[in-house]
Amino acid sequence: MLSFWDLVEAHVLRALRKDHQVKVDALQIDKLLLRKDLLAAPGRQHLQRVDWDGRSLPIRLYPLVSVEDAGPVRPIAIDPNVAFGRPIVHRAGVSTHAIAERLDAGESVADLAVDYDLTAAEVEQAAVYERAA
Repeated sequence: MLSFWDLVEAHVLRALRKDHQVKVDALQIDKLLLRKDLLAAPGRQHLQRVDWDGRSLPIRLYPLVSVEDAGPVRPIAIDPNVAFGRPIVHRAGVSTHAIAERLDAGESVADLAVDYDLTAAEVEQAAVYERAA
């Protein structure tokens, strides 16, 4: 079973290996990918999508929905203390799974946006994230 910290490490490792071709297997540093030191390195973009507590430990992850959404907008969150760690639309606290299920049942993006007090873009990003997961 993976812990939340393992999830954050996997998020950063994927980016380092795939996007930046960084080889981290030769480094012998415990919890390398949880270190904020990487903010100055190629992992910066992905580590900026992590909220940290006062002890420099990750507490919330905002996974990329798509490469095009790599900017400062962070609609989807994974927080081990909210919704049992399942992905949610952060601003409203509604699960991405619930949104995708309702869309799959034939409800419209506009109706879900009204029901959950979300923007249409947030509903769409939740569906994209859920279907890619």
